[in-house]
Amino acid sequence: MISFASRRTLLITLWFSFLFAAFGQQAEQPIFRFGIVADVQYADKPARGKRRYNESAEKLRACVADFKQQELAFVANLGDSIDGDAARSPADMALIAGIFRQLSCPVRHVIGNHCLNVPRPALLKELGLKSPYYEFDRGRWRFLVLDGMDVSYSSPEGSKQAKEAKICLERNPKLSKYAGAIGEKQMAWLREQLADAARQKQRVMVFCHHPILAAASSPGAILWNAAEVEALLVQSGCVVAWINGHDHKGGYAVANGIHHLTVQGMVESPTGGTSYAIASVFATRIVIEGRGTTPSRVLEIKP
Repeated sequence: MISFASRRTLLITLWFSFLFAAFGQQAEQPIFRFGIVADVQYADKPARGKRRYNESAEKLRACVADFKQQELAFVANLGDSIDGDAARSPADMALIAGIFRQLSCPVRHVIGNHCLNVPRPALLKELGLKSPYYEFDRGRWRFLVLDGMDVSYSSPEGSKQAKEAKICLERNPKLSKYAGAIGEKQMAWLREQLADAARQKQRVMVFCHHPILAAASSPGAILWNAAEVEALLVQSGCVVAWINGHDHKGGYAVANGIHHLTVQGMVESPTGGTSYAIASVFATRIVIEGRGTTPSRVLEIKP
């Protein structure tokens, strides 16, 4: 028979175990969560290879319905929302942007190469953007959204960006026409943002359509001036992750303490399937909860 004292000790032990478990669970709640989707590439045209263009709108609707059930700070749309011809692209972009607008949280749009089938002024207006590159904060986190097509084949003729593109192409004629570079003005802005974030002891996450690390994608998919951009991020000492789309198969690698995550393209997810993710940000890690073909993973954050 258990004595009264022993029973009392057991009850106290169980009570404290419950308290520790409860407080432990409370401490493990994420600081915030956000959604991620890449390469929707909707177009009203037949599938080509694994690209099921005309299924993407319905897949995005289902994705948005899931996002609406979550408590998300924002959703990052990593670009290439459409992939049709120039004549149909404005209407296609309006359709996809309308689906995103069903969300109650902000949608942080990234410019992709296929997005530029819509002229830039009309594209920015449709997406509600004042600039193709911008920043926003969430507590001790600063998010930088970059325009990887700033300097590219699509740069307006006679513009400074077109001149920069010409120099890049003369140096390396084999550069992919589906990629581009961060231009001088945007690089100066990026340098300033990183310096300010470092001064304020903020952690930085970067969103761009294109990758900058070949180990996390196909080598031909990276930005034209990827090495220059990566060097700037490393030098700042405050960048935790670079998250991009563009390479539909996805990828992941860590280099110089920075996580490089290429999110799988929704357009290549199987019929009846999908591809997107929800990220939960904790003090010491970012937990990526993949849906469909996007794998789950944990990105550790150094103190």
